[in-house]
Amino acid sequence: MRAFRIGSPGRHAVLDLPTPRPAPGEILVAPEAVGICGSDLELAAGRRPAGYARYPIVPGHEWSGRVIGLGTGVHGLELGTPVVAEGVRSCAQCVRCKEGRPNLCSGDYAETGFTHPGALAEALTVPAALVHPLPAHCPLAPAALLEPAACVANALLEAGLTGAGLPDTGLPEPSARLAVVGDGPLGLIAISLLRLCEPRELVAFGRLPDRVTRAAACGATESALRATGAEPDWRGRFDTMMNVFLPHLDLEEKQLFALGQKMLSAKELAQIAQHIHDSE
Repeated sequence: MRAFRIGSPGRHAVLDLPTPRPAPGEILVAPEAVGICGSDLELAAGRRPAGYARYPIVPGHEWSGRVIGLGTGVHGLELGTPVVAEGVRSCAQCVRCKEGRPNLCSGDYAETGFTHPGALAEALTVPAALVHPLPAHCPLAPAALLEPAACVANALLEAGLTGAGLPDTGLPEPSARLAVVGDGPLGLIAISLLRLCEPRELVAFGRLPDRVTRAAACGATESALRATGAEPDWRGRFDTMMNVFLPHLDLEEKQLFALGQKMLSAKELAQIAQHIHDSE
């Protein structure tokens, strides 16, 4: 099969590799859509934290595809089924796993696309227990965004962003005044999810004009470029602000967050889903 493999930091190529065979309890998938995450670029450049990369490696943890092979002992899946899968291969035994937080597994780090071959190939194997079947009519290209969308949704739930009357949704009250800092894919996904509660205000802050203008289509009531010198007085205007731009705030971001009463970092919580612990 053809695959894109990173041999070592700064060295990568498309190669002919043996097609993997699913072990017992695994499935073989033919990817149809694969996203490129910022962490993939870190992987290629050698900037992943120690212990969170294993070279050589085929990257690709944001993907969707179809089942093309079944290992022994796999039930409930059929050939041709459209699927996505969780990336973190947790131990299922530690305290974190047993409390329903496998992304915080305290066992040895293992994740598709970082320590195990990922989806930038014509085929990959994944544990059937991590697989989520999709409806037969589901378009597979946007389904590749389910992994980053799950990171953002998990951030909302972990942060306790739940309003009265909506105890199970992880969404704030309809009267909430919200802001999202960051105009990349995670920021736009956050806006798309937060709009479901119909907040009074949902303001998007970004740095790139072409991206910020997309925020309205995702549900933002207002959007603004930061540091233009023409900002209105937003001090104290927001109940909650979500940072999906930087894991560590610079001075500009710190000044911006002074406009809100509560600060969340979805970027940091999204990194938890990649098994990078925050300081909880």
